[in-house]
Amino acid sequence: MARLHVGEAQAIQLARELALPLLIEETVGRRVAQGLGISISGIAGQILKAFRQGSLTAQEAQNTLLEFCQAGRSNRKIYEALLAVIP
Repeated sequence: MARLHVGEAQAIQLARELALPLLIEETVGRRVAQGLGISISGIAGQILKAFRQGSLTAQEAQNTLLEFCQAGRSNRKIYEALLAVIP
C-alpha cells in the first residue's frame, strides 16, 4: 500500500484542523483527504475556477492546461474534459 509523504500528511492535517479545502494532486493523498471529509481540488480545477471567475481568458486557461498535461502534472483525460468546458 502506498504511503503519504510527510508534507502531504501535514497538509491534510492542517486542512482538517482549519476546516479548509486542500489543493493536492497525488492520488493517495486525495483518497485520504476525501476519506476524512476534506474538500479537495487539483491544479486543473483551480485553472477552471480562475477561468470562470474571469482571472484567465479561455486561451490562457487552455494553454495552461496544455502545459500541465505535457509536463505530466495532469492526465490527458482531465485535459480533454476541461477543454470541453472552456470554449
